[in-house]
Amino acid sequence: MAHGDTEKQIKACSDAGVVELLAMPFELAFLKATIQQILELAAERAAGTQEAISADKEMPPPQLLLIDDEPEMGRSVRRMLGRDRQLDVMVACSGHAGLDAAHRTHPDLVLLDVRMPGMDGVEVLRALKADERTRTIPVVMLSAVNDSCTIEKAMAEHAEQYLVKPVAPQRLRQIVQERLGVRVASA
Repeated sequence: MAHGDTEKQIKACSDAGVVELLAMPFELAFLKATIQQILELAAERAAGTQEAISADKEMPPPQLLLIDDEPEMGRSVRRMLGRDRQLDVMVACSGHAGLDAAHRTHPDLVLLDVRMPGMDGVEVLRALKADERTRTIPVVMLSAVNDSCTIEKAMAEHAEQYLVKPVAPQRLRQIVQERLGVRVASA
Protein backbone atom coordinates (compact mmCIF):
# COMPACT_ATOMS: atom_id res chain seq x y z
CA MET A 1 0.00 0.00 0.00
CA ALA A 2 1.38 3.40 -0.98
CA HIS A 3 2.04 6.09 1.67
CA GLY A 4 -0.69 8.37 0.23
CA ASP A 5 -3.27 5.58 0.63
CA THR A 6 -2.34 5.21 4.30
CA GLU A 7 -2.81 8.94 4.87
CA LYS A 8 -6.25 8.80 3.20
CA GLN A 9 -7.26 5.84 5.41
CA ILE A 10 -6.10 7.64 8.55
CA LYS A 11 -8.04 10.78 7.55
CA ALA A 12 -11.17 8.73 6.75
CA CYS A 13 -10.95 7.02 10.14
CA SER A 14 -10.47 10.35 11.91
CA ASP A 15 -13.45 11.86 10.06
CA ALA A 16 -15.54 8.86 11.11
CA GLY A 17 -14.81 9.57 14.79
CA VAL A 18 -12.06 7.01 15.39
CA VAL A 19 -10.26 7.99 18.59
CA GLU A 20 -7.14 5.86 18.26
CA LEU A 21 -5.66 4.04 15.28
CA LEU A 22 -3.11 1.28 15.82
CA ALA A 23 -0.80 0.08 13.10
CA MET A 24 0.56 -3.43 13.19
CA PRO A 25 2.81 -4.77 14.47
CA PHE A 26 2.38 -3.55 18.06
CA GLU A 27 3.13 -4.83 21.55
CA LEU A 28 0.32 -6.36 23.62
CA ALA A 29 1.13 -3.95 26.49
CA PHE A 30 0.68 -1.02 24.08
CA LEU A 31 -2.73 -2.40 23.00
CA LYS A 32 -3.85 -2.78 26.65
CA ALA A 33 -2.72 0.78 27.52
CA THR A 34 -4.51 2.21 24.48
CA ILE A 35 -7.74 0.35 25.32
CA GLN A 36 -7.49 1.59 28.94
CA GLN A 37 -7.14 5.20 27.74
CA ILE A 38 -10.14 4.84 25.45
CA LEU A 39 -12.24 3.37 28.28
CA GLU A 40 -11.24 6.20 30.63
CA LEU A 41 -12.12 8.80 27.99
CA ALA A 42 -15.52 7.14 27.42
CA ALA A 43 -16.18 7.08 31.19
CA GLU A 44 -15.34 10.81 31.48
CA ARG A 45 -17.70 11.65 28.63
CA ALA A 46 -20.48 9.53 30.13
CA ALA A 47 -20.02 11.21 33.54
CA GLY A 48 -20.23 14.66 31.90
CA THR A 49 -23.44 13.68 30.13
CA GLN A 50 -24.90 12.32 33.39
CA GLU A 51 -24.00 15.55 35.22
CA ALA A 52 -25.74 17.60 32.51
CA ILE A 53 -28.85 15.41 32.83
CA SER A 54 -28.79 15.75 36.63
CA ALA A 55 -28.37 19.52 36.38
CA ASP A 56 -31.46 19.72 34.16
CA LYS A 57 -33.49 17.72 36.67
CA GLU A 58 -32.44 20.01 39.52
CA MET A 59 -33.63 23.25 37.95
CA PRO A 60 -35.14 25.42 40.66
CA PRO A 61 -38.84 26.22 40.35
CA PRO A 62 -39.85 29.63 38.98
CA GLN A 63 -39.96 32.40 41.58
CA LEU A 64 -43.00 34.54 42.21
CA LEU A 65 -42.68 37.66 44.35
CA LEU A 66 -45.84 38.98 46.02
CA ILE A 67 -45.52 42.58 47.22
CA ASP A 68 -48.46 43.30 49.53
CA ASP A 69 -48.66 44.94 52.94
CA GLU A 70 -51.40 42.57 54.16
CA PRO A 71 -49.84 39.48 55.79
CA GLU A 72 -53.02 37.46 55.19
CA MET A 73 -52.68 38.01 51.44
CA GLY A 74 -49.18 36.52 51.57
CA ARG A 75 -50.42 33.44 53.41
CA SER A 76 -53.33 33.10 51.03
CA VAL A 77 -51.19 33.31 47.88
CA ARG A 78 -48.70 30.81 49.34
CA ARG A 79 -51.57 28.39 50.03
CA MET A 80 -52.99 28.86 46.54
CA LEU A 81 -49.75 28.69 44.55
CA GLY A 82 -46.85 27.32 46.56
CA ARG A 83 -48.15 23.94 47.71
CA ASP A 84 -46.72 21.56 45.12
CA ARG A 85 -43.22 23.09 44.91
CA GLN A 86 -43.71 23.92 41.23
CA LEU A 87 -43.39 27.55 42.26
CA ASP A 88 -41.28 29.36 44.86
CA VAL A 89 -43.50 32.04 46.42
CA MET A 90 -41.73 34.92 48.19
CA VAL A 91 -43.54 37.69 50.04
CA ALA A 92 -42.46 41.29 50.69
CA CYS A 93 -44.65 43.39 52.98
CA SER A 94 -43.82 46.87 51.64
CA GLY A 95 -42.89 48.59 48.42
CA HIS A 96 -39.29 49.18 49.51
CA ALA A 97 -38.88 45.58 50.71
CA GLY A 98 -40.36 44.39 47.41
CA LEU A 99 -37.87 46.42 45.36
CA ASP A 100 -35.00 45.04 47.45
CA ALA A 101 -36.28 41.48 47.00
CA ALA A 102 -36.71 41.96 43.24
CA HIS A 103 -33.14 43.25 42.91
CA ARG A 104 -31.76 40.44 45.07
CA THR A 105 -33.67 37.50 43.60
CA HIS A 106 -34.80 38.64 40.13
CA PRO A 107 -38.12 36.74 40.30
CA ASP A 108 -39.87 35.36 37.24
CA LEU A 109 -43.14 37.18 38.08
CA VAL A 110 -44.26 39.90 40.50
CA LEU A 111 -47.77 40.20 41.92
CA LEU A 112 -48.08 43.77 43.19
CA ASP A 113 -50.65 45.47 45.40
CA VAL A 114 -51.46 49.13 44.74
CA ARG A 115 -52.34 50.58 48.12
CA MET A 116 -49.36 50.29 50.48
CA PRO A 117 -47.85 52.68 53.01
CA GLY A 118 -44.63 54.47 52.09
CA MET A 119 -44.28 53.51 48.45
CA ASP A 120 -47.44 52.54 46.61
CA GLY A 121 -47.66 49.84 43.97
CA VAL A 122 -47.61 52.17 40.96
CA GLU A 123 -44.39 53.74 42.30
CA VAL A 124 -42.89 50.27 42.79
CA LEU A 125 -43.93 49.30 39.26
CA ARG A 126 -42.38 52.49 37.86
CA ALA A 127 -39.12 51.78 39.72
CA LEU A 128 -39.04 48.14 38.55
CA LYS A 129 -39.56 49.13 34.92
CA ALA A 130 -37.01 51.97 35.10
CA ASP A 131 -34.23 49.68 36.36
CA GLU A 132 -32.30 47.63 33.80
CA ARG A 133 -31.99 44.72 36.26
CA THR A 134 -35.75 44.36 36.71
CA ARG A 135 -37.45 45.95 33.70
CA THR A 136 -38.12 42.62 31.95
CA ILE A 137 -39.82 41.01 34.97
CA PRO A 138 -43.55 40.74 34.26
CA VAL A 139 -45.69 42.51 36.86
CA VAL A 140 -49.35 41.72 37.50
CA MET A 141 -51.18 44.23 39.67
CA LEU A 142 -53.36 42.57 42.30
CA SER A 143 -55.39 45.13 44.23
CA ALA A 144 -58.72 46.00 45.80
CA VAL A 145 -58.44 49.41 44.10
CA ASN A 146 -60.87 49.28 41.19
CA ASP A 147 -60.93 52.77 39.73
CA SER A 148 -60.15 53.42 36.08
CA CYS A 149 -57.59 56.14 36.84
CA THR A 150 -55.40 53.78 38.92
CA ILE A 151 -55.79 50.94 36.41
CA GLU A 152 -54.80 53.29 33.55
CA LYS A 153 -51.74 54.48 35.52
CA ALA A 154 -50.62 50.91 36.16
CA MET A 155 -51.09 49.89 32.55
CA ALA A 156 -49.26 53.03 31.36
CA GLU A 157 -46.32 51.96 33.57
CA HIS A 158 -46.26 48.59 31.75
CA ALA A 159 -48.12 46.29 34.12
CA GLU A 160 -48.88 43.04 32.31
CA GLN A 161 -52.34 42.79 33.82
CA TYR A 162 -54.53 44.30 36.54
CA LEU A 163 -56.57 41.95 38.74
CA VAL A 164 -59.11 43.24 41.26
CA LYS A 165 -59.24 41.56 44.69
CA PRO A 166 -60.73 39.29 45.67
CA VAL A 167 -59.45 37.04 42.87
CA ALA A 168 -60.77 33.51 42.53
CA PRO A 169 -57.98 30.99 43.25
CA GLN A 170 -58.45 29.25 39.90
CA ARG A 171 -58.15 32.60 38.07
CA LEU A 172 -54.92 33.45 39.92
CA ARG A 173 -53.48 30.00 39.14
CA GLN A 174 -54.44 30.46 35.48
CA ILE A 175 -52.69 33.86 35.28
CA VAL A 176 -49.54 32.49 36.91
CA GLN A 177 -49.55 29.44 34.63
CA GLU A 178 -49.90 31.66 31.55
CA ARG A 179 -47.12 34.03 32.65
CA LEU A 180 -44.65 31.39 33.84
CA GLY A 181 -45.50 28.39 31.73
CA VAL A 182 -45.77 26.10 34.78
CA ARG A 183 -48.65 24.04 36.01
CA VAL A 184 -49.84 25.19 39.43
CA ALA A 185 -51.77 22.56 41.35
CA SER A 186 -55.06 23.35 43.07
CA ALA A 187 -54.92 23.92 46.81
